[in-house]
Amino acid sequence: MAVFISHSFDNKPEFDNIADALSQAKVPYWNPAEVKPGSSLRDQLREAVDDCDVCVVVATHRALESSWCGAELGAFWGARKPVIVYLAESSLKNDELPPIVQGDVWERKISRVVARAGELIDEAKAESGSSRDQAKSKECRQHDCRTA
Repeated sequence: MAVFISHSFDNKPEFDNIADALSQAKVPYWNPAEVKPGSSLRDQLREAVDDCDVCVVVATHRALESSWCGAELGAFWGARKPVIVYLAESSLKNDELPPIVQGDVWERKISRVVARAGELIDEAKAESGSSRDQAKSKECRQHDCRTA
């Protein structure tokens, strides 16, 4: 369970700031530096979207122009996974954001983005544990297991 940071590669300093803050808070994130050379970028991004439970969008003019960032945002939105919009450029206005996040609550403070991402990861862990417990219980019912 990790955070996916959607950003333009032109905004590496903004990515690094979010990544450093997540690391300090011990919130795991998917690191694009782990992309394997010679493998399909599309497939690796799909896998990262599947594996991550939260998306932090580093909203800058460059990111909003990026088709990759748009695809990542759409993938998380379509998967009904939480998206946190970090407004990294003060000149961006709500109506410049992608329509699927316009009107949503966005944040300018990295500390609040990181805190919320951590909360959402904790919630996903709790749900995952609950789902595993329910699956075990169902399996036991199917096999007439006795639990202590």
